[in-house]
Amino acid sequence: MQEHFFSRVAITYDTTPHAPDDPGVREAYEALKEEILMQFEFMSRHDIRIRPFLGQGQPYANSADMMAQVASTSTLFVYLTSRGYGSDAAAPPDHPMLEQSDIVIDGYRFAYNDLFRAVHDYYCHYSPRQDFSLHGECMAALHHLELLSATAGRAVFTETVGQICWFYRGAHLLDRTLRLPTRVDSDYKPPRARRYPPQKAMLLPACLIERFRESVIQPWAGQPA
Repeated sequence: MQEHFFSRVAITYDTTPHAPDDPGVREAYEALKEEILMQFEFMSRHDIRIRPFLGQGQPYANSADMMAQVASTSTLFVYLTSRGYGSDAAAPPDHPMLEQSDIVIDGYRFAYNDLFRAVHDYYCHYSPRQDFSLHGECMAALHHLELLSATAGRAVFTETVGQICWFYRGAHLLDRTLRLPTRVDSDYKPPRARRYPPQKAMLLPACLIERFRESVIQPWAGQPA
């Protein structure tokens, strides 16, 4: 059931158009930005120091590296959206998460997507010890849904579960027989070699959120990442 769900979400994400001017989409993303800003400000005051990452590549080699460094330094480095979404991904200029916030750190103004990255990595990966695997990403998404209103949750579901499913189970990964290659196959692509999801502001069907909670996450409850 989980695999069918992941594939369905991946297809839906892929085929749903970017629609930032849709009233429902706009409402959900405005709620997300407002709530993420509050979470970021609370986190910065009480939990952790946030800094922009200015080096080459990514700030952390993997989730274990991130968790070890944050634990030892009480500092979380954020890969700024202005530097890209990845090696081959970009967001349309009217994406609401590209809007600049009033947060400036080390002379760099953070976009709302930067605030989201920081909050999500700290509260949804670092604190509950969830890695960057499909399992860990889904559990992190569930944690974030629990921290947000239902309205903002619609947007965060797109930004997390929608993109996660596209990355791990998207149709672009299938072979000629419409089968998803595994590690033993010559045409298998490890995550580090995959394309990043196309960035878009839209809402996936609300029924998928409930199914995610009830049918996908429940079987994983209590399992290690």
